[in-house]
Amino acid sequence: MLILAVIVSGSFNRVSSQITAVSMSNFSFFLGIFNSLIYVIFFFSILLIRYLLKIVKKEDVAWAWTHVSDKEDKNLWEKISPWKYFVIMGLMDGLGNILGLIAAPHIPAVMVPLLSQTIVVFSVFCAIIILHTKYTFWQTWSVLFLLFGVMLTLMPQFESSPMGNKDGSSTFIFSVVMALSTLPNAISFAFKELLFMQNRNLDVFIVNSHGSLFQLLLQPIFLPLTLLFNQTEGKPFIDYMAAGFQCFSGITVSDYKIDCSHNPYPYLVYIAFNLTFNILLLMVTKYASALMSFMAIKAILPISVALFCLPWPLLQTTTISPWQLGGLGVILVALVLFRWTTYLKTNHSLSCMDLRFDEKDYPLKRTKEINH
Repeated sequence: MLILAVIVSGSFNRVSSQITAVSMSNFSFFLGIFNSLIYVIFFFSILLIRYLLKIVKKEDVAWAWTHVSDKEDKNLWEKISPWKYFVIMGLMDGLGNILGLIAAPHIPAVMVPLLSQTIVVFSVFCAIIILHTKYTFWQTWSVLFLLFGVMLTLMPQFESSPMGNKDGSSTFIFSVVMALSTLPNAISFAFKELLFMQNRNLDVFIVNSHGSLFQLLLQPIFLPLTLLFNQTEGKPFIDYMAAGFQCFSGITVSDYKIDCSHNPYPYLVYIAFNLTFNILLLMVTKYASALMSFMAIKAILPISVALFCLPWPLLQTTTISPWQLGGLGVILVALVLFRWTTYLKTNHSLSCMDLRFDEKDYPLKRTKEINH
């Protein structure tokens, strides 16, 4: 039941996120601030409860702000306590969030979950650069195969709308922005993993709460993005923020070409699914096997794609093109292959330079040996 709950909440989190992005399409900056505020309240509330229950100790929180490397020859970076990682996480998560919110209303809904799979590719590159992780030949091949699948999903943009066409080029540009929006999140994940490598016992809610806090504090840095994508419609920033609050409250602002009468209900539904999904994801990571967790998370992709083909408020009904269907198939195969080869590497069955699998790694071969 827990796995099913993760799949359902994750799939509807995707759909409700897209509906919210469309309902507040001109106010991504406002929505980013509001999201950050909700996360700060949510994660710090859980952290406080865990602290009062003595699950999290005072020393654990203090470590994040006071710990310094024991090395004698410390450089400037090593002299700064671990809060430096929270700053990077907050900055990267905020950037990824606002880029995704800006791009989502301008591309077909079915493309959003497909383009979001670029996070696997970026995560591999970030792990190599930041964590110095080594990947096998087959892991690298599966990531490139996944990238090929993502590129297949973009083919309808070239088929239906020539790049000289304003709408076609605009959709393509925002599709690229959506794909690139996962890069900051991948950087954030890499630094989060680096932090846990330094302290294996660090509570996840210490990391999430402090990361969200810096995400909120650093949100004003992303104001130029609203100007770059003309979200302010040339209005002063104060007027823009006031209009965002009015739109969120359900009042349509005449200066902006969006209907705000449905708000704030899309956002309330989205944040309910989002927080539920995050809680369930933590539970399944703790109580289920790594394989079950992986399968549950990846099952969200095809289900959310299928859900986007149904009629939803504020969203245009979309159909999956053969290119997108083929891209989805390639992405799923690549994800399974990456997970399998990662499992083999973890169990020392596959070294970084191996080009073929050992016979004992084939499930059918193992079955025959057992039967004999």
